[in-house]
Amino acid sequence: MRKSVANIITLINLFVGSVAIILVFNGQFIYAFWAIVFCGVADILDGYVARLLGSDSELGLQLDSLADVVSFGVVPGAILYQLLHYALDDSSWWAYLGFIFTIFAALRLAHFNVQEDSSGDFTGLPTPAATGFVAGLLLIHQLHPSFSSNVLLNPILLFSIVVLLSLLMVSKFWMFSLKFKGKGWKGNEWRYSLIIVSILLFIFIQEWAFSAIILVYIISSLLKHFISKNEVHSTN
Repeated sequence: MRKSVANIITLINLFVGSVAIILVFNGQFIYAFWAIVFCGVADILDGYVARLLGSDSELGLQLDSLADVVSFGVVPGAILYQLLHYALDDSSWWAYLGFIFTIFAALRLAHFNVQEDSSGDFTGLPTPAATGFVAGLLLIHQLHPSFSSNVLLNPILLFSIVVLLSLLMVSKFWMFSLKFKGKGWKGNEWRYSLIIVSILLFIFIQEWAFSAIILVYIISSLLKHFISKNEVHSTN
């Protein structure tokens, strides 16, 4: 039983992710948002518990990815579908293109399972981060209907978001991990900076902060990638 705790948390993640899909299609967006937040916490917790109890296994790895395909693949795809559905004519089939996100999320998770990198960082945008950006859009849509109707529910903007997030998930860009290396500032500068910026964003822009934080993470990761790349070239 002790070795199954992490897998149980993963299965709870899968269950709540499945519920989130129904909530999205029923228009219960605030509940769907918090379901996604729960899935994000569960995704972090199952790995932590597995390491703590020494119960890491190949089964747990595969189960985690299967749950993530639902919670961080199908759920954000459903959100993008709904937003496109509102932005387009109700009879338009173009809204289904929101599920392109789901396809690329599955590709990203499959790639993550077979890669052998041990640096601790990520190749491509992690699916929970991409989902966090989409969940933030859902929250903005629900809480700021005027902004949503005038700005967010623009088909070109939404299609661009689908394409950009999809490409980032399978890109070769390094995205820094949020796992700290030691306790000091050195080696964790980007992580501490992101935390400080995130706190400030939550204080000043509140619900707008969720998508904004992911955008800051993407920009800072790409900046870190190019700085590191230039440093390597300068030393050669």
